[in-house]
Amino acid sequence: FGRLRQHAPLPSPDGEMRTMFGVELSKDHFQFTYRRFSPSALKASPHHRALWTLRLFPFCAETWEYLVDRCPHPACRRQQRWRRTIGIDLCDFCGEPLTRAEADMVPEELRENLQQLVDLVHPDPLRREQTRWLLPAELAQLHTDDLLKLVCLIAPVVDHRAGRPLTLWTLSLDKAKDHIVPALANSWPLLKGWPHAFENFIARRINDHAKSRGDGNSGASYRFLHRCRKQQLSTPVRKVVDGFAERCRKAAERAYTGQQVADLVGSQVSALVAMRRSGEIPSVLA
Repeated sequence: FGRLRQHAPLPSPDGEMRTMFGVELSKDHFQFTYRRFSPSALKASPHHRALWTLRLFPFCAETWEYLVDRCPHPACRRQQRWRRTIGIDLCDFCGEPLTRAEADMVPEELRENLQQLVDLVHPDPLRREQTRWLLPAELAQLHTDDLLKLVCLIAPVVDHRAGRPLTLWTLSLDKAKDHIVPALANSWPLLKGWPHAFENFIARRINDHAKSRGDGNSGASYRFLHRCRKQQLSTPVRKVVDGFAERCRKAAERAYTGQQVADLVGSQVSALVAMRRSGEIPSVLA
């Protein structure tokens, strides 16, 4: 019973938080509306994995299958719920074995980064601690809930198409393969190299698309720098986001002035400005 209580997402007195594996997370991170499952995992052991309830991870780290939520029988195809469950490995409506469902596999090149994200909430406390050792001190001190919320802010900067689906209560499994999971996987290196990796990532995006508000990603870089400050964020996440924005505003102070560069290369400032406008010379993010 004690083990079941550890794996069950127990609500806080005010109902705003859930505690699973000893990790406290916002209720927004959980998906209880319908059942998501990995057919291969159910075939190996017919029990529902606690991590499948985390909305942010629409895949199974045990089998590396994308999670599915519908009956595999062509005459049924009903979405699985919790209200009338007749067996964790059976369809709620027709009794078809869910192990017969087909699920796509997560590409191997994404798995290592995704595993690091999952390890932030892993049942093993040692795994959680080892993953935090990989993060810079500024992020390692954040609560897991805040780290996951920061991931939800960074992922749309990687791919803007992941932005709205990540905010929905019922995260679309149809969009998970193409946009959400790759964006999550590519967010991990940016967290691990924070803030330099993320700053370089945004600067490169903007330099490659020199038009106003252009970054090749529907302006998601600018939205992160400006609109994040208007969102309701926890104090620790707000401090990280505001600190990053301030760092970007002061980026010019870490670079050479136009006159200094001109003196170094023996050229005129006007010539360097023309090269910048043509894209031959990248600018710092400021």
